[in-house]
Amino acid sequence: VFLNRMWLDIEDENPSKYYDVDPAVNQAYMTEITEAAKKIHIPMGIYTTKTYWAQIMDNTEVYSTKDRLGRYNYPLWYPRYDAVDSMDFFEAFGGWEDVLIKQTGGDVGYCGITQVDSDYMEDIEEWML
Repeated sequence: VFLNRMWLDIEDENPSKYYDVDPAVNQAYMTEITEAAKKIHIPMGIYTTKTYWAQIMDNTEVYSTKDRLGRYNYPLWYPRYDAVDSMDFFEAFGGWEDVLIKQTGGDVGYCGITQVDSDYMEDIEEWML
């Protein structure tokens, strides 16, 4: 089985329903997950917003490191349901200075399937290396 990348969904309700209210507990959990994935060579990315990252992960910058080619080791996928194919909305947080994928809509429908999310990605060729 080939897995291109596994994305960690860092979102929650307020008050917290899925993650611990203590960001240190969440950070330890993330370390456990990412270390396990590294051992079996599964690349990972983060799906979150600025607000969720601050609330759940205390805005840690641990996951915004870059590889020797200048790509994020944990690229960012940001949900922003505005139907606009642009990354101009993005404000840096958690050490990320840009976003790889922007989710532009939810349940937009595609080819007769109703539960499809739309996404936008700039410079896709760079990430296909």
